Amino acid sequence: MTLPHKQINLADVEDAAPTGGFGDRWEARVARVDLEAAQTGVTHFRLRPGKRSPFAHRHGRAEEVYVILAGTGRVKLDDEIAEPPAGRRRSGSAIRSEPSSRASSPTWWWSTAIRYDGPSS
Repeated sequence: MTLPHKQINLADVEDAAPTGGFGDRWEARVARVDLEAAQTGVTHFRLRPGKRSPFAHRHGRAEEVYVILAGTGRVKLDDEIAEPPAGRRRSGSAIRSEPSSRASSPTWWWSTAIRYDGPSS
């Protein structure tokens, strides 16, 4: 019998970054399969200090929510640079992008658009 939920620890999900050639930039723990999810997913990116994503991405139908776990930075959504307001750059900050928004980044915190600048002050 299948349970109505599945619980995992993201640290136990295989790091996909080295296989994809990005091990020098980040860790990428893509947990959709581990969670047995059919309609959603979660990826935990951990960027290496001073690194950023070399590309942008978008989804045709799914919204995306990016949550700051640590550090500071910004993300480019379409032609707009988004970052938390001054004084509010801390863990727990989040941003949602529309399904058709193109996420890329000159620097840091959400999904494939990131550079880790070190701990926030």
